[in-house]
Amino acid sequence: MSAHRWTAEVVVVGAGAIGAATALELAGRGHEVLVLERGGGWAAECSWGNAGLVCPSHAGPFATRADLGNAARWMTRPDSPLGIAPEPALAGFLTRLLASTRPSVHRRVLAASRAMCLDALEGHRRLAEAHGTGLQQVGLLDTYETPERMQAATAAAAEHRSRGLRPEVLDDTAVRALEPALGAQTVGGVLYPDEAHCDPVSFVEAVGGAALTAGVRLETGTDVLSLTPDATGCTLETTSGTVRAGRVVVAAGTASGRLVAPLGTSVCLRGGKGYAVDLAAEGRDVPVRPFMLQESRVAVTPLGDRLRLAGTMQFTAADMSIDRRRVAGIRGPAARLLPGWADATVVSVWAGLRPCTPDGLPLLGWVDEHQKVALSSGHAMLGLTLAPLAAEQAADLFEGKPVAYAEHLRVDRFALGRGRRRPASAV
Repeated sequence: MSAHRWTAEVVVVGAGAIGAATALELAGRGHEVLVLERGGGWAAECSWGNAGLVCPSHAGPFATRADLGNAARWMTRPDSPLGIAPEPALAGFLTRLLASTRPSVHRRVLAASRAMCLDALEGHRRLAEAHGTGLQQVGLLDTYETPERMQAATAAAAEHRSRGLRPEVLDDTAVRALEPALGAQTVGGVLYPDEAHCDPVSFVEAVGGAALTAGVRLETGTDVLSLTPDATGCTLETTSGTVRAGRVVVAAGTASGRLVAPLGTSVCLRGGKGYAVDLAAEGRDVPVRPFMLQESRVAVTPLGDRLRLAGTMQFTAADMSIDRRRVAGIRGPAARLLPGWADATVVSVWAGLRPCTPDGLPLLGWVDEHQKVALSSGHAMLGLTLAPLAAEQAADLFEGKPVAYAEHLRVDRFALGRGRRRPASAV
């Protein structure tokens, strides 16, 4: 009789957007897959509060050198869109973050991220057609409050056109004609007509449901405590018992770093805290398409009878509490720019940790010398956007095929110091 609670050819740790899509892709290629999730089901954690955008126009690093300068000035502002706590534990991450803002690095990361997002958009279309994920390809609108920012956006639109996007620059009259909910403070906008959005929970549940239909097993309420790979597979100690797998994909968001650290690969992964505030429509006309309030960095997404406001990036201790000042920093700009929603009822407030790397690109590759444990994390605010591509990348890695964008995703690319073993074949 086996001493293992469960066995599987492949175990996927995490049932968010990345984990669900990876499980479906592996099952579709003929692999036996078990998904372990510490929460209550699909999209139980970071994917729940995602803004729901599929947005190549917003690809790239989450912070520039100018952003870091602003963060220093914003340290005393609890409602700022970017917050960095002066904590010793963040020193290594911030050092690498600063290095990633060098112009040459920024250009390389931006190009790779945008190309990945464009590929992922095609994957979203395929998933929507096959599994009814609720994808709506009606565009994304960036809005601006100041002539200076609008002028800069107009200049940037030319560069975006050369990179495969189709931005349409709109003046104040045109932008309010396109979106009547916007108030008089909006001086203009840029429409990206090919971009899309969906309810993130509906997406993950649709993809996860398709995975179950394809034979994937899901075990919830199961927290993975440790991974022990060897020459023939990997043993997972969990809160539900011991699990034996041929191979493992760790797609557990910010928890991924804790799981792979003992295996000898130095990964630089931190949680960037974000918020989502859902407002009830209550008879209001819900906007047709999502938009970004650029000065305040607040995403506004229509989700049926709700309007989701999502924003902030806060690097601090792993604190999941709700800071009402941060919530006000999201609601305030939205109330000012969407006056018809200023007194809307708040349905829910969510806070969670996005898994972030210093350069904003994900981590994908083997993290042990036996090539039994792979890491797929660090997608930051683009987890939903990149999920279809991340699934294909992980499956190609498992099957020994060339992995798209492999040179940008190495799991050990931020390693510093001695005493860290490099995986036998890291991507």
